[in-house]
Amino acid sequence: MTIQLLSEGAYRSYLEPLPDAGIEASHRARVWFGDGPLHEAYVKLYPETNHGLVNEITGHLLAASLGLRVPERAAVIFVPKRSVPDLPAWAQALPGHSIPGWCTLDMMAPSLHFPLSTETHGRLGLRPFLLEELRQADEVARIIAFDDWIANVDRHLGNLLRVGKRRYLLIDHGQIFGGTGWSAATLLGTNIPYRNDLSDALAPESQTPGYRARLAQEARDNHGPALTRARASLLDWWMKLLDEPQRAAAAKFLDDRTHESQICERYQMLPL
Repeated sequence: MTIQLLSEGAYRSYLEPLPDAGIEASHRARVWFGDGPLHEAYVKLYPETNHGLVNEITGHLLAASLGLRVPERAAVIFVPKRSVPDLPAWAQALPGHSIPGWCTLDMMAPSLHFPLSTETHGRLGLRPFLLEELRQADEVARIIAFDDWIANVDRHLGNLLRVGKRRYLLIDHGQIFGGTGWSAATLLGTNIPYRNDLSDALAPESQTPGYRARLAQEARDNHGPALTRARASLLDWWMKLLDEPQRAAAAKFLDDRTHESQICERYQMLPL
């Protein structure tokens, strides 16, 4: 899947902030993707001091390469500063009239976001029928394995959209590689454990030997080929956004985590 690069002129109008807009000034906007009508889209602005933008690009490309559902349009867009109310101080201090942001088409699908429930012993609360659906869905096992691979520590139910029964769409990959603050040094330990909120939400079922075997098989069969398919696009964007040590560390991290020895260690499985 191609990620577009859009100029200031493609950003047509600001619509509204998101409830958790935060330092990224996340909001909805009207965007022209270069053909057809204007579309409503989500836009996030990441500081240059972290890797949120490159994380979004990387997660989106790898998910699409695996055949997981992602928004139909994605772009890096230059957002005019004057168009965004209450722009964070870090953004106001940047030189120039615009800021690069991550932009994805609004797919008009509800998220699975529910409040934390003390009755579930600290796990994410879900309506019973949705919890059972998630436990049974093969696609969810694929998503958990994907998040384990890319070290996505922020797959909360607000960025898992339900587009049909047992059919889900992934958004928000700003926290892969263990978070936005990663460096070449932090990626050297390629098989350290990372939090997986979706897996935790489905525990104890997701921790059983049978379920872990499903995750390991998914990783063995699909992650290496997906990385190969996405590699050229990844390197094209990484050349723009990362220095050489960061590019080498990110590539090694993803590649190492597709090796059978690391997959078996991650899921506590014996080699096939």
